[in-house]
Amino acid sequence: MLRAAVVGAGQIARKVYLPVLSAREDVELAVLVEPDGDRRREMNRAYRFGKAVSSVEQISEGQVDCAFLLTPEPVRLAPAEALLQRGLDVLVEKPMAMTLGDAEKMVAAAEKNGRILMVGFNRRFMPVFRRAKEFLAGRQVELCRVFKQGANLIAHTIHVLDVLRFFCGDPVEIQAAGDFEGEKEVLAAALIRFDSGALGIFHTSARVGTRLEVFEAHGAGFSVFVEAPDRTVMHADGKEEAFRPASQTWYTQSEQHYGFTDEVAHFLEAVRSRSTPECSAADAIKSHRLAFDILAAMKEHGRQL
Repeated sequence: MLRAAVVGAGQIARKVYLPVLSAREDVELAVLVEPDGDRRREMNRAYRFGKAVSSVEQISEGQVDCAFLLTPEPVRLAPAEALLQRGLDVLVEKPMAMTLGDAEKMVAAAEKNGRILMVGFNRRFMPVFRRAKEFLAGRQVELCRVFKQGANLIAHTIHVLDVLRFFCGDPVEIQAAGDFEGEKEVLAAALIRFDSGALGIFHTSARVGTRLEVFEAHGAGFSVFVEAPDRTVMHADGKEEAFRPASQTWYTQSEQHYGFTDEVAHFLEAVRSRSTPECSAADAIKSHRLAFDILAAMKEHGRQL
């Protein structure tokens, strides 16, 4: 039985992580850390933690084995460092931080303390992307494209930049442009060359009429299209195959549909086996750097509306 601390009881904790963790028989909700007293008492009543406190400094030595860091993006560095220094393995929601410097400090803290630090890039665990990854095994991607509505590169669309890395490797060349309203990006497009040789296209907009997240990849004689989180369509050898996760069982929970259930399971297995998780901070920092590099190029070549 792994004893877990949940740090932060906001929307992502309430809607995703607490339901997933409370459903597991191999996890004890040992400590809730939440500075807001009303929210702390509400979540403690709902999930019956062993202890509810206002700061990570109140976690006693030997009280927990791992932590889920779900605080707002700008206040993740200090609690992450404190948790890692206490010898805890940590899963932190994406992005690690709102500055590249803070994200790199978190990676350094994990390495210094010899602890696991995993970043919650849940797309890697979505059934539709997993199926696309299986389909592409052994195939050379030549061109890929990803779009997500929202345009906030660091806090929001970093998810799909990580998807590009998941399928294409590490970026070696970037060109980008975009539109800004003040400091806020509202439109972005980037052309990225990866070390695999693949050419990637990333684009996003804050001015769309509906929620939209799509990915496609192409190579010699094959194509794959993902409409996240609902379906994957694969083409090869003149044949088409469609995969719809919801059609596999009569009922699919949203946490499973969006990859969170498998993400949490992957982290817990890494904690038990002392293995490197797929979204280790040492790897995830590359997706953060890609987002910041695109943003820098946009500021150089973009325009103000």
